[in-house]
Amino acid sequence: MVESSQSLGVSVENSFKIPNYKQLPLFVSIMLSIDPYLPELTGNRENSIKLVKELGENETSKLEELNETQRNTLAFRMLASMSKYRQATSEDIIVSRIFLMEYDILEMAFASLLSLDFHGPNRILEMVFNPSFAETMIDEFRSHAMKGFFFDIRDEKNVYKVETNLKSPQLAHLIALQQKGKSKPVVIVDGGKMFSTKFFFPQLKSNGLMRIDNVN
Repeated sequence: MVESSQSLGVSVENSFKIPNYKQLPLFVSIMLSIDPYLPELTGNRENSIKLVKELGENETSKLEELNETQRNTLAFRMLASMSKYRQATSEDIIVSRIFLMEYDILEMAFASLLSLDFHGPNRILEMVFNPSFAETMIDEFRSHAMKGFFFDIRDEKNVYKVETNLKSPQLAHLIALQQKGKSKPVVIVDGGKMFSTKFFFPQLKSNGLMRIDNVN
């Protein structure tokens, strides 16, 4: 179905599962990789730049500039990072990538999850009726994520309790699924208080990140 939509600006290619490598410098794509989660690289600007330099490139280099040897090294380093929480293969990091004109569907997915957590569903509806609004959502995602971020996930009886500076329960849930292998509601812990969204706790009365007192 996707391939039949190429006349509408959809393109498909087999490549690395890192966000928007066509537009972004390689180190940014690595840093913004939430699925797959890359321990010590995801959210870490300094380590992502260091990896790119170890490949013989610099902060402005893009994935397309890498030769086959460099790409193999990048794949090895990604798999080694993922091995900290599970065994992975090349099929986990080299996949069919879908682009809609200049937009990367993977990055749009991350931006949509963050937007749902911050604003509720209205912005997603806006994007349906006004596709260019996707750029606004992606800009918001990048403005938060490119500062650097971390997720400290604690697996408790009924929930995942997460300390993070990227306060998106659904992005935290995406990482928890990869690390822990099971789905639970996510609460963000900040200053001894807990916050979550209607996605995990439908009883909450408002959209966006709301304080929650009882997770039992």
